[in-house]
Amino acid sequence: MIKCDLFLIIMMMMARKTIMIWKKCQQQQQIRHMMAMISTIHLIIFSMNLIHSVQGLSDVRVVALNVPSQVRKGSEVELSCLYDLGGGNASLYSLKWFYRANDTDLDEQEFFRYTPTIKPYKQFFPLDGVNVNVNKSEGGRVVITETNKKTTGNYKCEISVEGTFQTVAAEKSMIVMGNNSNASNATNRSMIMLIILLWFLVLISWRHHWHEDIIVDTWHL
Repeated sequence: MIKCDLFLIIMMMMARKTIMIWKKCQQQQQIRHMMAMISTIHLIIFSMNLIHSVQGLSDVRVVALNVPSQVRKGSEVELSCLYDLGGGNASLYSLKWFYRANDTDLDEQEFFRYTPTIKPYKQFFPLDGVNVNVNKSEGGRVVITETNKKTTGNYKCEISVEGTFQTVAAEKSMIVMGNNSNASNATNRSMIMLIILLWFLVLISWRHHWHEDIIVDTWHL
């Protein structure tokens, strides 16, 4: 009788333990289901935001980048960047100008920035050889004064859109030539050398004929 009671007690305990394990498994499954649902909701929200962002992208482009290919040393030069934000509600976030010495130079340096919605609207970053007249520079227009050899290089205009921060850019090169006085001096030196050469040729020719005349006169004698 005691053995039967003990057996029944053990069976009841095992049944109770089994029920507890089953309930725990059910709870874990519910938790897993809830986590899966939360992950799905997050994925849906992310996808909707991504679709909205893609739809918000406009056809931003640089219409024209005006950078003169050659300028005189010491002159004032104007660079301009015309852009199209693609219509809609797109607005300009920033317009930046960058400089690098040549095509192989990876050290790109920003020297001017225009941000129509953030003060200060115009920012100039000092750069040797690129002297910006901040008062004359506005929007997509930047004026460089006192050009010199170090002004020679590549100039890039970069456009960024408000909100989406979509960015496009265009780049052109500019060479600073010697000034007019140097060119005139070089021309004058060339002319002087040419005149000296002509006089030298005339002198050689005259001496040659004079020598022949002496030989002829001597032979006649």
